[in-house]
Amino acid sequence: MPIFYFELAKRYGDIPLITTLLSEEEANMQKRTSFDEVIQFIVDECDAIAPHLPISYKELIKKRNRACNKRRSNGFEIKSFTIFSKSIVQ
Repeated sequence: MPIFYFELAKRYGDIPLITTLLSEEEANMQKRTSFDEVIQFIVDECDAIAPHLPISYKELIKKRNRACNKRRSNGFEIKSFTIFSKSIVQ
């Protein structure tokens, strides 16, 4: 969600900052939040999640590559591509 608010604030400046589910009436009554407050919200969200992120993604990339190689070794991608390419050619 923070990246969404960053893009909105970057383009439009002050925007409504909505962090809870609102009824239609409540949504229509929302006021704009200052650009600085929106950016502070983004920073706070990033700071809150940072301790839960891995320091390095190397191990995750290795796991993903192993899974991809396993699928390739089963011929999954070759069969899928063959079926897909036949449907395009026809």
